[in-house]
Amino acid sequence: QGNNVQAEALHRQCWEVRKKTLGEDHPDTLGILNGMANALSSQGNYVQAEALHQQCWEVRKKTLGEDHPKTLISLNNMAVALSRQGNYVQAEALHRQCWEVQKKTLGEDHPVTLRSLNGMAVALFRQGNYVQAEALHRQCWEVQKKTLGEHHPETLHSLNGMANALSSQGNYVQAEALHQQCWEVRKKTLGEDHPETLISLNN
Repeated sequence: QGNNVQAEALHRQCWEVRKKTLGEDHPDTLGILNGMANALSSQGNYVQAEALHQQCWEVRKKTLGEDHPKTLISLNNMAVALSRQGNYVQAEALHRQCWEVQKKTLGEDHPVTLRSLNGMAVALFRQGNYVQAEALHRQCWEVQKKTLGEHHPETLHSLNGMANALSSQGNYVQAEALHQQCWEVRKKTLGEDHPETLISLNN
């Protein structure tokens, strides 16, 4: 927490200087603004973080274009901040918007595209759309298995999401099998006492 407060203060100080010397719309100034928003998010200040990500996104839309990877990063960050505030419908819409563009520009199997798909799945799950959430987590997982490998943290995150969605639908046997699979891999790769491993064990 202390480090995040310090990081935010340093980013803010840097941003003030860059605004004067380079201008508000300069890519370097926006990079610092994005860092400040991430530091706020790490402190749990999601409303402030969302506002800064939005500011970043508005400028990048004008200067770089709507489909530019950096513009989409800002849009995705805004979606994450909204999700953390409990605005799952809005978050889902922004993740979907990101995903549609990334599919065309980066390809369906690109890790960044899959992150947007995963964000959409989480937002759907939070809204109680468990069937849709399961389908998207499964889609993510199938690709990540091939491209990142079965033991990659992002692959396991999708597997865990799929298990949670199945459990919420009442498919406890299937869910338990997937949670077990997740736990076994995390035990080997992260260790028994790692928070992620303990989450799988708890599930």
